Amino acid sequence: MSKEDIVLQHSEKAFLSEENRANYLENKAEKFIAAIVVIIGLHLVDINKLTFTGTCQTQLSSWFAAAALVAFGIAIVVALLSRRIENYLSYPRGKSLIDELSDSRIGDEESKLLIAHMYLRFHDQNARINDKRAKLLSLSGHFLVTGFLLAVVSQVIYNGT
Repeated sequence: MSKEDIVLQHSEKAFLSEENRANYLENKAEKFIAAIVVIIGLHLVDINKLTFTGTCQTQLSSWFAAAALVAFGIAIVVALLSRRIENYLSYPRGKSLIDELSDSRIGDEESKLLIAHMYLRFHDQNARINDKRAKLLSLSGHFLVTGFLLAVVSQVIYNGT
């Protein structure tokens, strides 16, 4: 196997690894969104308990519950934002690759290196997008946990009254 073949093979693997990572992030985002929706739904069942009047404990419990809803709301918005994909690169459409390599001065080995270069350029672009998506999902997870903790504190305070 020539050096160019090895470079082409590994650059394609790198490109495909980012595609697999994108699919993983998409599945993770869907799970986050589903979990947040279920938790918000369960939290909204007790929305009638929210009252910002009455005893100090009742008011405090309501404020924690409201803060939990806000945190859940932010978590779902951030998770939805992580699903947005802009400028994600995939295989060239149509015959653009053929057009690029059709020059008679480009030999077999140069063609392999040009394609490898394309794969690596696409990999780098997609990796930046996936890194941003992963950060958004991490942020969404932090808001999800924060909302959950606020909801638990709200219930502890409410049940203590």
